[in-house]
Amino acid sequence: MTENQHFTNPVSGILFSKVNPETEEKISKILSEFQLLRFYPFITLADAVEIAGNNHKSYLLLLTLNSSETNVFMPQDKQMITNQQLFGLAFLRKDYGKVYIKPETFSDKFIDLFARGDIDFEDDPVFSKKYYVVARDKHQLRQNMSISFRQVMKKFDDLEIEIQGNHLLVRKDMSENQLNASDIAVFLTEINNGEN
Repeated sequence: MTENQHFTNPVSGILFSKVNPETEEKISKILSEFQLLRFYPFITLADAVEIAGNNHKSYLLLLTLNSSETNVFMPQDKQMITNQQLFGLAFLRKDYGKVYIKPETFSDKFIDLFARGDIDFEDDPVFSKKYYVVARDKHQLRQNMSISFRQVMKKFDDLEIEIQGNHLLVRKDMSENQLNASDIAVFLTEINNGEN
């Protein structure tokens, strides 16, 4: 694919354009900020496309993630595991601080009985029940996370999101990449509406 080539996703109808090498380098540097990727000792940006028409920059990323697995019975036997996964990256208008959002599980609810880490939104009990939200600065998050942000998130069941300042990284369950690409692109298009 050549630079500045545009194409449309047949499922979502969203227009994409290939990014240039300078933008890929900038994205790679930004990815190093995210704790979501800390478990992978070696990460490669395999491909990146910009989602055209958003108020702020948004990208669909294909990352090659490398990790090692140790055999329990033979600790000296390490095996490298490589997989590719789709992520979305958005440059938001607001600074949210450090935030982590994932689908809330029963164990999250149980732990929250003692630790009180989950941030609930009294004006949005459906969102609060669906997603587990933690932030370094709860006040900053509450001040900046709009109702429209939460409404967009409620449309999706399995998003895992990390926000570092005004950079948002999102991924979904890895089971179906074609649908994940469409869902992530739709999510980024709706979330990056200029309000967030």
